Amino acid sequence: MVSQSINESFFTEREKIRFGKIDFLTPPCDCYPECLENDILNYETEYDRSVENYVIKNFKIQLRFEMKKPRKEIVLIHKLYGGGDASILAFSFLDLAPEVKAHIGKVVEKLGEYDAVHIRHSDYKTDYKTFLYEIPNGDRKIALCTDSYEVQQYAKSFFGDRVTCVSDIPDTGGRPLHGNENLDRYQTNLTALTDLFVLASAKNLYITRHKGGGLSGFGALAMNLNKRPKLVKRLIFGENREG
Repeated sequence: MVSQSINESFFTEREKIRFGKIDFLTPPCDCYPECLENDILNYETEYDRSVENYVIKNFKIQLRFEMKKPRKEIVLIHKLYGGGDASILAFSFLDLAPEVKAHIGKVVEKLGEYDAVHIRHSDYKTDYKTFLYEIPNGDRKIALCTDSYEVQQYAKSFFGDRVTCVSDIPDTGGRPLHGNENLDRYQTNLTALTDLFVLASAKNLYITRHKGGGLSGFGALAMNLNKRPKLVKRLIFGENREG
C-alpha cells in the first residue's frame, strides 16, 4: 500500500542548499537512471555482488552515480547499504521537518535520562537473548528500538517495568518493516527516524551485531550520531539547544 502521506517531507534543507519544488508523481520524471522515468517510487531492487551495489531488478542497472560529476537530471536516485560516517554528512545539509522534529522531541523528552538498546532481528538475525543478558543491571530506564515483534515481547518479559518500547511493532511474521507493502510507508519511516534519534540521545547505547558479526547500517548510524550530542540536539531541538 502506498501511503497517502507520501508527499509529506521528513527533512528540510538548511541554508547551504536549496531544493526546488519537484513533482515526483506525474510522469515522465527527469531522472537518473532513465528507466525509472515513469515511476520513481515503485520498483524492485536486489543486491548484485558482482558490482557490490544495488541494481534495479530485471534491468541490472546500478542505483549509483558519480557524486563529484555534475548531472543534468533533476532527480538522482542512489541506493547503497551501510550508514555510519558517510550518512553523518547528510545531516550537515538537512534539518528535520517541523512536524517530525516535534514528534521526536516529545518522545525523547518524555523518556528523560535513559539507556537504549537496538536489536535488528528480521532480515538480519541476532542472538538477542544472549545479548540482553550482557546488558548491565541497574535502575536506569531502557528504551528498546527493534524491528521485531518477537524481540519486543521477549524484552518486556526479560526487563519488566525497566524497559520502554519506543514504537509498537506489528507482528509481521519476521518480515522486515522496510519494503513491506502492507504497512503505511510514512508511518514506517517516521518510526525509523524516531528510533534513530532515541538511540542517538541515550546515555549509554547497546547495539547488537547480527550473526555475520557486523553492525547493520542503521545501527552504525545510530552509534555515530550518539557520539555527536551537539549535532543530535540541533537536529531535534534546534540551534538554541545545541550546547
